[in-house]
Amino acid sequence: MSLKSAFFATCPIFLFLATSCAAQNHVLPDNLNDTQTKAFHRIAQNIPNPCPEEKYQAYTTLADLVDGDQVCHESWLVSETVSFFVMAGYDEDEIATIANAEARNLAAPAVFTIDNRPKKGPDTAAAKIVVFSDFQCPFCSRGATTFEKIATQYPDDAQLIFKHYPLIEMHPEALPAAMCAVFAHNKGKFWETHDDFFAHQSELSPNYIVKTLESLDGKIEDVFNAETGHDYAAVIAQDMEEARIAHVRGTPTFFVNGVMLEGGLSPARLAHRIEAEKMAPPRASDEVRAKARKRMLEKCPYASEKLTVLYQLLTDDGKLKSIDIANAIPCPCPNTNGTLHECLALNTTCDQAQPLMMRIMQRINEGTSDDAIMDEIMHIFIDARMKK
Repeated sequence: MSLKSAFFATCPIFLFLATSCAAQNHVLPDNLNDTQTKAFHRIAQNIPNPCPEEKYQAYTTLADLVDGDQVCHESWLVSETVSFFVMAGYDEDEIATIANAEARNLAAPAVFTIDNRPKKGPDTAAAKIVVFSDFQCPFCSRGATTFEKIATQYPDDAQLIFKHYPLIEMHPEALPAAMCAVFAHNKGKFWETHDDFFAHQSELSPNYIVKTLESLDGKIEDVFNAETGHDYAAVIAQDMEEARIAHVRGTPTFFVNGVMLEGGLSPARLAHRIEAEKMAPPRASDEVRAKARKRMLEKCPYASEKLTVLYQLLTDDGKLKSIDIANAIPCPCPNTNGTLHECLALNTTCDQAQPLMMRIMQRINEGTSDDAIMDEIMHIFIDARMKK
């Protein structure tokens, strides 16, 4: 993908986990009262068993695992998410939606480039937290405050990683600020620049960014030049591409160990998740988890679910390939402009769109060449139009 297309495609009460030995042996957290425990069970009955290991397959739901005193990595984290929102007083249907989304995310955590990216905290931290952020986004400013609180509270248990996702169409200074911040990172002064940009967000302008650049012993031509600025732009383009693959839709978006954090963010929510990661059983191997996704695919009754699982089965290169091919195919839906990928991303799909995308991903999984896939999909597309 070219740089151009990459750029322009587009609370006060802290809730602690129980840390007793007994809590480590049970899915159900010990810090729920009777009313909350009943709510937990009602919600858990609507969450499919998230454990990938075959030894847990006799259990249909998260509630079944709890009743059977069975725990795996995924069930521990999902149950802690449910308990957090139950204690926070959220609606049960809303909690079920959040927990089911998290269970799906846990099935295939995102993989991000973190080398040569701004980081705080040790590589040995139990929770690696990636944030996709935009220097001109007011919500990202709050996210930066949360980041700082977590860095202070968990210096050994959390590693914080910053990734760029400037919303170019909404925030005209976001991209220049990101370029300047990449330059600052290369000078070893990213976090100072990060804090300054968010502290003076209302003043962010071309002049302010130039002055910041000069304070870093840089010049406009060092960064904002097609040749000399290429490496800085490439970092941002890669971050934005990874955000697209991970289904990031806005900023800030947080991932903990590759799993998108659902249900909104607060320091308490993030701290609760870090504690959960510290206590969670080990995750199953990639091979075991891949087999589990295949079993999920066989059980999926709906095309939308199969689409999600098929995508999870792809390698990172396969995911990129599927998106590139879908961007080269027109959307088959009547009265809809754009590409197949765009209409799927915007949920403006018809009965023809999902089967086309499924066929693309199936062929990629089978090792079919790009040209052969394009030829087959275009024939299907044309035949469908001819019949109409």
